[in-house]
Amino acid sequence: MDVGGINGAFGVLSTVSAVWISMWVGIDVSLAIAAGLYLALAVPASALWARGR
Repeated sequence: MDVGGINGAFGVLSTVSAVWISMWVGIDVSLAIAAGLYLALAVPASALWARGR
């Protein structure tokens, strides 16, 4: 599977997961989880940013 296929598969998986989490525990928890994941993404993003300079 090429990178585009993996990106598409994870896009669908993440969307289905977000809807499922929102239905199971509520939108507030879903948004809190999303915020935490975006904050966690800052660590590898900053490492990649530093490597690019």
